[in-house]
Amino acid sequence: MLVRRRLRILVLLAAAAAGLVAASSADAYRLGGRSWGKRTVTYRVSVARYRAPMAEATRQWNASGVNLRFREARSGRADIVVRNLPVPRGAPCFGVVGRASLGAARPGAGFLELHPGCSQTKLIPVAAHELGHVLGLAHSERVCALMTPAGGSGCTDQRRVLPWEVLCRALRADDVAGAIRRYGGKARPLPTDRICITQPTPGPASAVTVEPNPAGAIAATRVAWTNPTSGALRRVVVNRNAGACPTYPSVPDGLPWAIRPGVTSVGGDFVSSVAATAGARQSLLEFGAPPAGKSCYAVWTIGPDRRYLRAATVVVNHPGLSLAASRIGLASVAPTPPSAARIAWTNPPDGAGTVEVTRADGACPANPAVFAGFFEDSRPYVAGPAAYDAPTIAAGPNCFGVSFRRTTETTGPFLVQVG
Repeated sequence: MLVRRRLRILVLLAAAAAGLVAASSADAYRLGGRSWGKRTVTYRVSVARYRAPMAEATRQWNASGVNLRFREARSGRADIVVRNLPVPRGAPCFGVVGRASLGAARPGAGFLELHPGCSQTKLIPVAAHELGHVLGLAHSERVCALMTPAGGSGCTDQRRVLPWEVLCRALRADDVAGAIRRYGGKARPLPTDRICITQPTPGPASAVTVEPNPAGAIAATRVAWTNPTSGALRRVVVNRNAGACPTYPSVPDGLPWAIRPGVTSVGGDFVSSVAATAGARQSLLEFGAPPAGKSCYAVWTIGPDRRYLRAATVVVNHPGLSLAASRIGLASVAPTPPSAARIAWTNPPDGAGTVEVTRADGACPANPAVFAGFFEDSRPYVAGPAAYDAPTIAAGPNCFGVSFRRTTETTGPFLVQVG
């Protein structure tokens, strides 16, 4: 691009004329251009949407302890004009996203350009980086500095962010040290790092509850939560892990998820995924039996392009799936001839698929998992009272099992003894 090549030539000529000052081995900042011969540098914003990121970027520099302040000028001539970076219409926020004149500029010649395709939050560290150039900081080779060509990408904390995030605090100690070398001052403590969201992403769920073996259900667990009031909310994904809480969503579709760098990746067993309604109280049932013991349930709120922040988590000491006959009211009742035996129960409202009845000679085992019976009956699942009449049974005790078969899993058998 011709404009970019001309800018580079101008910057190189200015650097050659003024000289680039390298830092000591303890620091890595590089100074270039001319020093401003005053303590206040004014800027005028020519594009309204740049006012917010410029205000935050100048706030960070003004609070750093450097003896030079930036001030917005709403009228009259300013030292720096903030304007659009010349990119094709509709160009995405990628590649070169900002430019600025290096050091003190001639009256009317100072500029700071920002990419029109970037969100306002994304532009905060960009604006702070370009203001560093305005101060006379050239690109640094230090691993962790805002004034590296990639704007702090080498910092270990910066690498923690997901693609749709930035660190709210842009400045680093090396950047402040370089500006103080030129303008004087005393460095102030930098604020604690916070992550800022650059694209619409729903916040976490709240009021999460996990109920093992919920009453009136055949499921192993009921998970309930309240959705955030966010227009970016699309789905909710629930995971479970017997160890540490999951650190990223896991779904069985095989599509990739952005995983937060620098954090130990902990996946989870997929429980369910449901369409979400902003601000609503929602719940889902887990039919697969979790292992007995402590499990961490993670509720992820998912936005466009599979964006997420952090999960709302609850750790429960799950006893495992209960197959007590009392859960469905399963009992032996008096048969009506010519039936030899009759069992009755209630199909809870959370079932689906089919109900299967099996029978084995002898007493019911204490552990339903070891029950092995012969097929007796199969019928579509209908919520409410149900019964089965056995035409014949063996002499002595008989054990009947009732199982609920869904598409991919079976709950049961619930056992009842006859005779």
